[in-house]
Amino acid sequence: MADTQSKSTEFLQTFTEAKSILILTHNNPDPDTLASAFGLRYLLKEKAGIKSVIGYSGSIGRAENKAMVRLLRINPILLHKLKSRKFDALILCDTQPWSKNHDLIPHLQPKAVLDHHLYKKHPRFNGYLDIRPDYGATSTIVTEYLQEAELPIDAYVATALYLGVKTDIGDLARHKNDADLKAARFLFPKISMRWLYRIENPRLPQEYFVVFNEAMKSARVYRNAVITYIR
Repeated sequence: MADTQSKSTEFLQTFTEAKSILILTHNNPDPDTLASAFGLRYLLKEKAGIKSVIGYSGSIGRAENKAMVRLLRINPILLHKLKSRKFDALILCDTQPWSKNHDLIPHLQPKAVLDHHLYKKHPRFNGYLDIRPDYGATSTIVTEYLQEAELPIDAYVATALYLGVKTDIGDLARHKNDADLKAARFLFPKISMRWLYRIENPRLPQEYFVVFNEAMKSARVYRNAVITYIR
């Protein structure tokens, strides 16, 4: 925990002069990148009094992800709608400067990066860096930050982070590190079971089942893989 304490403190100190921050997810954001960005926004507001906005490119396509964003009031904004705003700093969440799965606003370089994917050193980046490839989710890292900051975690943030951890490590069965399980155990008593159920079992339109039926009809088994075509 000592390393986590020093990291979270260093993270907040990186933005002592900032007043407005853009937290950027990877394109077509999944629960982990949405949740970890949501947790960082809460941390910055409560501990540093800094306003931040969550931005993304692509789409939030899955019904579960749409329900998560709506019910938990995460409020991510499409990046092209933010290009006219001025931000003091940029945080990349669950992605890295050298990745090709995000879009950047011109002339706004990342000041901090939090991620759990494999790290490849980038010679042009000299900002704050917390990349832990031995962790199963970026949401685990952010949960540890909030623990160290001793912030009360409400059901909105807790449910989001729990989903971020849970989905990225395969319903807790594909965890890489005990830290993921510790984060999930810490968050679970704080989540809303009603929201969790509604997110994991969202209402689906009739068109979903029509497309699913077409996919099943055209499915073909090739060795250990199932291949299908969807129009």
